[in-house]
Amino acid sequence: MSSNHGFPFQDQVTVDLGKRQIPLKIAGTGNPILFLHGFPLNASMWETTIELLADDFLCLAPNLRGFGNAPEERKSFSLGDLARDCRDLLAAKAVRQPVVVCGLSMGGYVAMQFANDFPDLVSQLVLSNTRANADDEAGVQSRLKMASNALTLGTERAAGEMLQKLVCKFTHENNPNVVTCVRQMLLSTHPSTVAWAQLTMCKRPSFFETMEDWRFPTLCVAGTDDFITPPSVLERMQLAIPGSRYAEIANSAHLTPMEQPEVFASKLRSFITENLH
Repeated sequence: MSSNHGFPFQDQVTVDLGKRQIPLKIAGTGNPILFLHGFPLNASMWETTIELLADDFLCLAPNLRGFGNAPEERKSFSLGDLARDCRDLLAAKAVRQPVVVCGLSMGGYVAMQFANDFPDLVSQLVLSNTRANADDEAGVQSRLKMASNALTLGTERAAGEMLQKLVCKFTHENNPNVVTCVRQMLLSTHPSTVAWAQLTMCKRPSFFETMEDWRFPTLCVAGTDDFITPPSVLERMQLAIPGSRYAEIANSAHLTPMEQPEVFASKLRSFITENLH
């Protein structure tokens, strides 16, 4: 992570959406970017990226249902529910202009659902280390197994082995603080959240049928060493989205914004700036 040990967000608030409270971290001013975290992490994964962007953009990073310091969820939820949370969150913070939606992995699923459900609220879309296809039967069974293991064995036993896949060898050898941060986020995720999120993801639709209708600038970002969503997966998405662009970042696996935050932030800044109306 960065040398600044203080969390960069100027404001750490809990937004009341009626039936639930959503923790939200806010920094900066300017064109808004909504950052959506991956599984099984939380909004803190965007810390260094946002440090690098907050001088020029209003950065909003919520903890999705059950993640981080969000209240534990007692009922299942869908990607549509998470997309509506994001819509309501923006309204509650009086963000009235369309936003750049930047989602990683599970956050990418939420970003794509948001793009489908609320296209008028999207100015640009950034899909990092994610995929647009639905799970096949093997993928569904793998998620159901992790959900069951989380509830019976706990988060570490169920999801701990993910750590080796989330970050690459370069990161393990050169950025141990990132590995420690990822481990802490992973292990702090409540077992029920692991289970609910896996159920949510295994029920997600394919987005390939709808993304051909998207009309906002879109950037697909891959990590060269990502075995969870390899570059070929992001390249396929880029080809399916009209006018979209593709970026591949070296020495990163599934958590490209954490492993190479300076490069990621630079590409994000350039993409947003080039497509401002």
